[in-house]
Amino acid sequence: QLMTEFKKVLLEPGSKNLSIYQTLLAAHERLQAL
Repeated sequence: QLMTEFKKVLLEPGSKNLSIYQTLLAAHERLQAL
């Protein structure tokens, strides 16, 4: 589910979406580090 959302964001053009993706990725990495 999460990876599907990531792919959707990546497929959409625009730096705004890229920054959202980077934020989600950072949050995901923090969760995995717990």
